[in-house]
Amino acid sequence: ANALAGQPAVQAELLALVGRVRGSLGAFDEARPPLERALAIRRTRLGAAHPDAAASVADLAELDEREGRYAAAERGFRAALATQRAALGDTAAATLATMFRLGHLLHAVGRPRDAAPVIAEWEGRLA
Repeated sequence: ANALAGQPAVQAELLALVGRVRGSLGAFDEARPPLERALAIRRTRLGAAHPDAAASVADLAELDEREGRYAAAERGFRAALATQRAALGDTAAATLATMFRLGHLLHAVGRPRDAAPVIAEWEGRLA
């Protein structure tokens, strides 16, 4: 039996952590299932508009970026950012982190014109 079955928030956080660590180690195939499970738990328990669900979307977008799935990564970062803006505001740490990740992705894939306003907003929000 799963000892965390009665604690979905803890279960989701641990799954997300496992997925992020596996992704950072380059074990992409092993990273995706726990990240997807964390997202599913968070969407079910908290709703898609919750900041924790947005964090899971951003985690999956980062994995997509590492795997070279840039269009999927961009969609994920943009979705997470929209949710974070609505739930947390434009200056929350999570919002700013996703904004940076989106700007970095756009710049890295050779879209400096698309990246520039995102990075400029990020820099402006830090002040």
